[in-house]
Amino acid sequence: MGEELSMRRRNIALFTALPESVHAKNVITGIAAQCKKYDYNVLVFASMMHLESSWREYLKGEKKIYELPDLNMLDGVILDTANLIENKNRGMISEIRNLLKDREELPVVTLELKEGDYPVIPSRNENILREMVRHLIDAHGIKQFCILTGPKGYDISETRLKILADEIKKHGLTIKEEHIIYGDFWYTSGDRLARELASGRISMPQAVICVTDFAALGLIDRLSALGIRIPEDILVVGFDTTDEGQCSRIILSSFDTADTAMAADAVDVLRNIIDPEKEIYPYAFDEKRAFHPGLSCGCTPDYGSIMKSIRKTAYFTSHNDMIDAEDISTDFGLLMESYYMETFSAAKNPEDCIRSIAESTYLLQPFKDFTLCLSEKWPDGNAELPTDGYGRLKRVLCVRQLDDGSLAIDEKPVAADVWDALLENGTHDEASISYFSSIHFKGDFMGYAVIRRSISGKCLSDQIYRTWLRFVNNALEMIRAKRQLTILSVRDGMTGLYNRRGMHDRLEEMFKQATEGEYLFVAVIDMDGLKTINDTYGHGEGDVCIRIVSSAVAQITGENEICVRAGGDEFYIIGIGVYDENEGIKRAEELKTVIGKIAIGYQKPYTVSASFGCAFEPVTENMNVDSVISRADEKMYKCKVAKNIQRK
Repeated sequence: MGEELSMRRRNIALFTALPESVHAKNVITGIAAQCKKYDYNVLVFASMMHLESSWREYLKGEKKIYELPDLNMLDGVILDTANLIENKNRGMISEIRNLLKDREELPVVTLELKEGDYPVIPSRNENILREMVRHLIDAHGIKQFCILTGPKGYDISETRLKILADEIKKHGLTIKEEHIIYGDFWYTSGDRLARELASGRISMPQAVICVTDFAALGLIDRLSALGIRIPEDILVVGFDTTDEGQCSRIILSSFDTADTAMAADAVDVLRNIIDPEKEIYPYAFDEKRAFHPGLSCGCTPDYGSIMKSIRKTAYFTSHNDMIDAEDISTDFGLLMESYYMETFSAAKNPEDCIRSIAESTYLLQPFKDFTLCLSEKWPDGNAELPTDGYGRLKRVLCVRQLDDGSLAIDEKPVAADVWDALLENGTHDEASISYFSSIHFKGDFMGYAVIRRSISGKCLSDQIYRTWLRFVNNALEMIRAKRQLTILSVRDGMTGLYNRRGMHDRLEEMFKQATEGEYLFVAVIDMDGLKTINDTYGHGEGDVCIRIVSSAVAQITGENEICVRAGGDEFYIIGIGVYDENEGIKRAEELKTVIGKIAIGYQKPYTVSASFGCAFEPVTENMNVDSVISRADEKMYKCKVAKNIQRK
């Protein structure tokens, strides 16, 4: 392994959540920028939903992606701790730390928040936060401030509050105690503050600085609903520059965070550890371009920036189909209007479903390399899928797009798929960025997906990919459900053997594959004394007997044969092949022996046995299967009569 590590390209892993969020996008942008300079691969392991989501059952499946990485393939890890916090605690971070213990020498750093003994990378937000205060004072003459920060005692909340309050103080101004407000970074805290201000329980300031856009939008929406004008009665500024803020009815004045610079610094720290002899190229962050003016503070909006946000979030129903697929810039409307959700749902079998998924990957532009790794048990509607993560995916179906656009589906050990591909990528001309995502339906883990592309150009995952993945998850589960319904229609519910419908379906296939000189073999097995057992011990005991006999019949059924529960306590074994004249005698003895062995384990006060009869006939084009079954049934009945005579 040591020689392989020295020959391949470095892999830097990021653990985060909701990769299309503003914070995660900024982090990934900073990491990708530095890794491009250093020729490192970037591997993003992320839940596709926020870890504080209320959809706990679905989140359970998303969180399992953090169990996937092969730590021996990683050279450094960045923990996006702010995004990994779950319900105000570090539960997910603790789980990831436990996984990382398997390779303690692996360099790990955290972003902004301290976690254990890992080096923490501080944010570069201080100058931007101070500029928020300076802008309101210098451009708008504000003297009375209110600060809406995050949860009390939370490092990021307290740090941002301290910097803002200090800058206000530096300008010879004071901030009232009632105007220092702790919240939750979300719309709810802004809404709550608006109600307090409107009611007079908190005196009205001239401006409110919110440490997130979402809190600012919650504040603006509720104040407007209560008749308080923005910005005429009060100014509001946010921090994050979200699409929601840029597209708001009252365009939000907001400042970019310096998360890109913080993430870039994290890569530099790792480089000093893993390549200490190599040069560092610091990331340049332009703080002057951090401000995005909007109506909420009375500035003239940057309409160019706003139009970019609108185009990213708009739903367009008409697209130019004349453009080549590789030139398409996918938007949400193109995804929905492609009707791939319906195409996936219409798939008749697993192969059709997989192919439809592969054909739709053009929607993931500019990501051109897609891999889908599925549990080999995925298509089986009756199989129990893993419930404890990827550790139990011993073998997978690996679906890959080849360079010529064709589709390859391989079955291979789980350790040999994506990780081998990453090793191979080390010989390519340019480093790549890969996003690893969980494939699941609620808590049932079907596998994982990977999209990858060159680290040059657009490297960000978005809501299109997340929505497409949900289509895929639902399609794969629907195929499982269809298979399960099909199985239920051709299988007996109690024993799992074929029913009569299943028998005829399989016989049709068997006759198609039959060759000259082969025989149709039919054995009819009927349990002895079921009525007596039901009358004496109850129908529950009768069902036990049926299961014992069905299990024995299944055990003596050959590979080229099918096992059928024809009804009640009657079973068939049907095969097409080469049989000798002693086959019936051998099978009858084998059945008797197997029933006896199985029955011993149940220790019942009655004897379990069955009568056996069989018939043969050369396979012909228009042969009558029912007549062969009837002859076998007659022989079985003679066997049963003989047993009754012997008992007298």
